[in-house]
Amino acid sequence: MDGLEHDAALPLRCPTQTCAAARFSQQGNSLDQTVIRVENLKKTYGSVTAVADVSLRVEPGTVFGLVGPNGAGKSTTIECIEGLREPTSGRIELLGQSPRSQRRAVFSQVGVLLQENELLPRRLRVHEIIELFRSFYPNPLDKAEVLANCGLEGQERVRASRLSGGQRRRLALALALIGRPRLVILDEPTSGLDPQARYNVWRLLLAYREAGGTIFVSTHYMDEAEEYCDELCLLDYGEVQIQGSPKRLMRERSMRVLVKVPARPELTGERLQALETVRQIEHVDDAWHVYSDTDRVYGELKALTGEDILEMRPARLEDLYLMTTGRSYRPGT
Repeated sequence: MDGLEHDAALPLRCPTQTCAAARFSQQGNSLDQTVIRVENLKKTYGSVTAVADVSLRVEPGTVFGLVGPNGAGKSTTIECIEGLREPTSGRIELLGQSPRSQRRAVFSQVGVLLQENELLPRRLRVHEIIELFRSFYPNPLDKAEVLANCGLEGQERVRASRLSGGQRRRLALALALIGRPRLVILDEPTSGLDPQARYNVWRLLLAYREAGGTIFVSTHYMDEAEEYCDELCLLDYGEVQIQGSPKRLMRERSMRVLVKVPARPELTGERLQALETVRQIEHVDDAWHVYSDTDRVYGELKALTGEDILEMRPARLEDLYLMTTGRSYRPGT
């Protein structure tokens, strides 16, 4: 994967509402149909279990996020959903069809962005790659719109091998949208992009969703998952650990604010848990992370510890992620 680099802003261009409506009517499928259905997915390689038990549903017009540590089973799950790997057991449907036995029908309506950009023909020029991908679909976006989507206007004759890593990533994303799909499956779409490019990529994706599309995305950026995902699935050890909307997940665990309290021998977890406003605690390095659903916890902790000032901030999805998965490196990752 290419390193972090600065890229020019990606202008927002996306299929219009009219194009989206035409796309749905041409394909003749119900808009209320579950877009992705995974039931009890399991994938093993000999004695190694990559995915132990994963079930999820993705509804139309939503952004569904898949998160988890390296080695948690995300890539294997995505590859099974894409039909690139055959599950050991379980059931998968995309748009009501099998991604393996009905592959041609399914992927005329589904765009895919792989984790790597290696499928881009590096010796071809940008305009040649776009025309090649346009030839795969009956009603593709026009070349000018694709160029605008990836911010490569004026660079049509540049070979893919001369593009920066960020430019190749943006081109690959634009190609995933070129066929006006009902669903896009994106494996870490903003990996290696600078904040400006990440922002503009998400502007494009949200405009695609507003036009009626559905997004299934994996990401390691918890700020993206928290801000943009309607539903979230956290995988670890090949199983679903938590699932639901980011706001609901945080609310159910009363994780609205976080106060960091210096750890001292006399300040035990039991004493912290005894406070009326404390909902959850976590010992991290040389401090306690104390979570609550009310700012009043700050005053209670000051009174308990005798500290004049404590660090307090809004709790984030990343806090829940780390609390669920742990903070230590995993062997082999």
